[in-house]
Amino acid sequence: MLRIASVLLLLSFGSAALAMRCGNNLVMEGDHISKVLDECGQPDYREKWVENRIIHRRPHALLPPEQTVGAVIVSLWTYNFGRRNFMRELRFENGRLVHIETLDYGF
Repeated sequence: MLRIASVLLLLSFGSAALAMRCGNNLVMEGDHISKVLDECGQPDYREKWVENRIIHRRPHALLPPEQTVGAVIVSLWTYNFGRRNFMRELRFENGRLVHIETLDYGF
């Protein structure tokens, strides 16, 4: 039992997170960009670009898959919570939060 608890504790220190706390609010992967903006305020830094990706889709179970190229709008936001806290980098794709990364200490 102690071994399982130790492994779970080590896994919790990974650099990726599923949620981020902003004061008393919590934002999670899957949230819309407007909710994050409302809960956490303006980020300290933001980037935005468009990626063209190959999308595999199957229009019907009996038909072979099709490949199309689709545009994905990617936004990368960085929050700096100060010298004693870790910075967070949030990745949005088409307006949805898809990844939260924990960075180094802020400044």
